[in-house]
Amino acid sequence: MRIEHSPTMRRSIHGIDLQLDERLVDLVAASFTVHDGLFLDGNGNPWMICSAREFETWWLLFEENISSPMGRRLANCMVDEESWHISQEQIFTVSGLFKAKKRNLALKSRWESRGWGDPDLQNLSVNDGLITPFSAGCLHAAAEYLSVERLRMRWQEQGKGLCEIILDPTGNEKPNVIAPPVRPWDLSDCEVGNSPLELELMKGYDVEGERHCLLPAGLFSRLLDACAELNSIHSGENWLIEGESCTDGFIAIAEAQKQVFLDSEQHVLISETGNWLSVYEDVFSAKGLGKPTSVKEIDSHGGIKFTFQHLPFAALTVGMLAGAWQRAQGRPVKVALKGTHGSWSIELVSQYQLATSDD
Repeated sequence: MRIEHSPTMRRSIHGIDLQLDERLVDLVAASFTVHDGLFLDGNGNPWMICSAREFETWWLLFEENISSPMGRRLANCMVDEESWHISQEQIFTVSGLFKAKKRNLALKSRWESRGWGDPDLQNLSVNDGLITPFSAGCLHAAAEYLSVERLRMRWQEQGKGLCEIILDPTGNEKPNVIAPPVRPWDLSDCEVGNSPLELELMKGYDVEGERHCLLPAGLFSRLLDACAELNSIHSGENWLIEGESCTDGFIAIAEAQKQVFLDSEQHVLISETGNWLSVYEDVFSAKGLGKPTSVKEIDSHGGIKFTFQHLPFAALTVGMLAGAWQRAQGRPVKVALKGTHGSWSIELVSQYQLATSDD
């Protein structure tokens, strides 16, 4: 028997009285599940949660790191990514009268369950959106999916969180829907978790008063390909990345995420190796970044090795772990991502050669 909830429910978190939007909580729980610290949609695709402010900050840092304007490439990546998801979920398969209205409502529900804002498919606008290229790309994907041909997009910002897109016919056939590139560390099998994703959401996709959103892993895989032939301003000497041809893009993504973490007020207190497991679960798994199968000490100066079966957000996870290690140890970090016997490891050690107690 289903227990009906009131539209809102009061809950106390960290001593703060919050009024959760129970309808939104139920919508997310019906759309996503949890499996080994991963947030999965109905087709087994991984997603992560972050604050809208962190996403925007990360994007600005990433563009700075890659030394190239990337707004158009982000929009194109989201056109491809969202087109692929829409084709999988068939959200526009409606029947009966008022099909246009039903499609618009279906799109609004999809965006609401992900914290993307309020789309208007008929007037081609987004209110309360995320960064403009992201929102424009998502709306373009929906419009082109319903079109009989390929559409060329332009966008206009009408104020913070508000944008309009202009779509012009090209006379060309719509491109085939393409799945995101598969990386060696990606989720290799399509499985859905047994537990619904239960997020403590207030009205507006707020978590403890701050706007949040869900982002697909495929976006970051596509961004890596979009970085091909672009050079990061950062040296890769402190980043060893196996299995990735677009290393500059990977490092630019990871460096930006590392800085976002260091700029946060997140504390990382480590007194012994085992503490890293609880830190990962509390901070990383809570974002949908999976969980390690093991954590092992590799030197006497705080060096640590995380082993994973799946790393769908590899660049973000590597960057965030680098920030966490640096916060815990108080010194610069050197990072290596390695593949071994069907699993992947992230090793974090000091950049500096430290003397041992025997020296």
